[in-house]
Amino acid sequence: MDDPRRPPARPHRIALLDGDAALLGLVSAWLADWGPVVAQPSGAATPADLLLVDVPFPRLVAPGGLHELARRHPGVPVIALSPTVFPGIRRRGELARRLGVAAVLPKPVPREALLETVHELLGAPR
Repeated sequence: MDDPRRPPARPHRIALLDGDAALLGLVSAWLADWGPVVAQPSGAATPADLLLVDVPFPRLVAPGGLHELARRHPGVPVIALSPTVFPGIRRRGELARRLGVAAVLPKPVPREALLETVHELLGAPR
């Protein structure tokens, strides 16, 4: 298996939706080799290869709430980050399916978990 820390040959476009400055700084530093991370509101339609979205309370997300995000960005994987998700939850399990996202990670997100998930979703480095 490829090393998830090995950057791709071409930079990916990664967007952080509705995140705060601290989260943007953290994921920007960790994913710098993969490509720039830009902050934007969830309603924006900026092209991206991967979307990271801050979801404070996943249980309160209305049914279809994040499905709409996926509809506006067809084919773009979405990772939901949440402080109310337990670290042991399956990142690509039932909660991710219910929210309509590719993966769910706890906040604070462990660096290796984020890198592994990004690698899984964007494929092997080119």
